[in-house]
Amino acid sequence: ESVKEDLFQGTLYTRLEPTGSMIITHQAWNEDDLIARVRQLLKDEGSPHEVVSLPAVRNARYDLRGRLVGGKVLWKSRFPLKRLRQIQAAVGPYNYESQYQCNRVPKGNRVFVEPQSYAKPNLDFAIIAISCDPGIEENVKKDESAYIVAAGYLDAMKNVCMDVLLVEEHNEEIPATVDRLELLHLAWHGAPIILEEVSAFKALSQVARRLDVERAKRGESKAHLPITSWVPRGSKLIRAQPTAGGVQFGRVRTPVKASWRAMYHQRLRRFTGREGG
Repeated sequence: ESVKEDLFQGTLYTRLEPTGSMIITHQAWNEDDLIARVRQLLKDEGSPHEVVSLPAVRNARYDLRGRLVGGKVLWKSRFPLKRLRQIQAAVGPYNYESQYQCNRVPKGNRVFVEPQSYAKPNLDFAIIAISCDPGIEENVKKDESAYIVAAGYLDAMKNVCMDVLLVEEHNEEIPATVDRLELLHLAWHGAPIILEEVSAFKALSQVARRLDVERAKRGESKAHLPITSWVPRGSKLIRAQPTAGGVQFGRVRTPVKASWRAMYHQRLRRFTGREGG
């Protein structure tokens, strides 16, 4: 609060000339640090700004124990991959991700290890489903809506396994979320939809039904989205344990090549089960 109100708002911003520029540089610590607050402030104002992020390793890859094993190194002659691995082991994920990777990682123990990969998903006797954790554009936390398409199947030991087929994140209002669910439903051959519904998000299935009514009035075909509502019970940490166990034993896999793979793995690495993590 002191840095934002006294230094930025009370000292720096008031002295910025009409044609001047301001450069703020520091490592990313958490979602409440100065850069995060200033970015949100400028976004709300519609003020032009540019973010320059230079992680030590782009598209970083990690082994099942979370150790850095590959990626495109930013400054190989000064900080080669071997040296960065040593630093990661010495300072721990919280400091390393913040100081070297420009990532905000909540303090706390990691819940998920790195998922195993597949070159070709297992679709034999699999059930493909779409899950949605909705966010609303106007809410205080500015959450994005998350969409995951996955194939569920049983292995030889009758364990439930999952191959993740698609991951997307979007900032959008409720009608746009319904539209996207319909597109995914059609693209994945009528796959059922599992929708997390809490508080304001309960309106999603209601909006879907209302849109079908409006379509019928216009003589258009109804979407008939097969939505199953899911209401979460218990803390994030408790709810994550079955999936975390599946990841640990190789029962949750992601594709070797996918544009969203790095983002999805980053989300798993940052998850601690705490609020905001």
